[in-house]
Amino acid sequence: MSLLSKVGRKSLRTRLLLALLYALLLAGAVAMLYPLGLMLAGSTQSVADLHENRLVPRFLVSDEALWQKHLEALFNESLDALNIAFRTDFDAWYNVFVQPPAYLFPHALPHATPLADALDAYKPLAPDWQKTLLSPEGFYIKLYLKPRYGRDIATYNAAHHTTHPSWDTVTHPPPRPPPPPPP
Repeated sequence: MSLLSKVGRKSLRTRLLLALLYALLLAGAVAMLYPLGLMLAGSTQSVADLHENRLVPRFLVSDEALWQKHLEALFNESLDALNIAFRTDFDAWYNVFVQPPAYLFPHALPHATPLADALDAYKPLAPDWQKTLLSPEGFYIKLYLKPRYGRDIATYNAAHHTTHPSWDTVTHPPPRPPPPPPP
């Protein structure tokens, strides 16, 4: 037997009162579920992500955060052991990152560190979805042409007397032939 009769539920005032009651109950449920979600997410935290309060832990959506947590577990939360093993100088777990090799930059040689060696050893074994295709044309446009001519293709076209509709149609210039040997 309900507190409100079937006749009493039909009035507008009673329906609004019930809607308000359900809205308050829903707000209370959300107010209880949010801290519960934070508690569950916090139970997966470690030193690498202790400063974050998120409902969805960052390591579930970010490869960099997952790498930080992996290294933290591998070195048993000892940042000093990581710095000694990889010859690095990280000051906190959330600052740990992998510097991509600079193969496409002129006059740059990859550093010979244990971390770089481990990465180079892993690359041939990596599945296809983890491999990266490097584009010299992309580097040429992003690191050479755009800083020099700006984001607007019109500046580049005016300087080179071309009619490219966008940066996507600009190609890397062909390599120059080697100079002839001296006589």
